[in-house]
Amino acid sequence: MARFRPRVGLFAQNQIYSGARETDMAQMIGVYVAWDLFNSDSFGRDSEAAMKAKAQHQKLTAFQREEGIAVKELLATRSALEKNMAILEKSDSLLSEQIQNALKLFNAGMINALQLTEVFNRRVDLIENKVRVENQYLLVSTQLFKIQN
Repeated sequence: MARFRPRVGLFAQNQIYSGARETDMAQMIGVYVAWDLFNSDSFGRDSEAAMKAKAQHQKLTAFQREEGIAVKELLATRSALEKNMAILEKSDSLLSEQIQNALKLFNAGMINALQLTEVFNRRVDLIENKVRVENQYLLVSTQLFKIQN
């Protein structure tokens, strides 16, 4: 709104004139008023600034909504990964027991080496899955920490 208000100013000037016969002084003091009543550059500036402020507010609101949705998704993902890790831990204990039984059966000659290696392969797959789920859990927890702090 400052563009629509008048500008007021004061000025003063002091001059010395020196000639062949005499030296004299001149002083000038004044006030000026400038008012851009019909400046086309000023029209619409206040409404444009209000619209820009409203747009920025809407962007902020949208960003806050998106952030809230992302946090909810990350929390749900983290919860699912925790459940997966618990299931994998139970599977690990069961597979450890199965390996011990398979070794006893192999030593007794009841199963062959191919069947024993299949049990070990399942154990390796389980370990790979545990590492993958733990890495995903760390990634999700890191993203949650970044968003919340």
